[in-house]
Amino acid sequence: MDALFGIGLKHALRGPAAVLVEAINASGKPVLALDVPSGLDADRGAFGGQCIRADLTVAFIAGKRGLHTGPALDRVGEVVLDGLE
Repeated sequence: MDALFGIGLKHALRGPAAVLVEAINASGKPVLALDVPSGLDADRGAFGGQCIRADLTVAFIAGKRGLHTGPALDRVGEVVLDGLE
């Protein structure tokens, strides 16, 4: 499961966080991302450096434009919206 960073992250992952994301991606295990894969810009769908490669992303409350744009398409897997109702 990926819930390392929230939608406010606007910089490339560095140091231990980047190493952890690389290890998660290399694990071969299915990955569930909560709201947005760590390392991904939720507005632009871009990432610099490491970014979780999720099999399923559950977005909360509202859809995030960046989950359906550009490089994000290779990182989000299936996207499901949960309105938390």
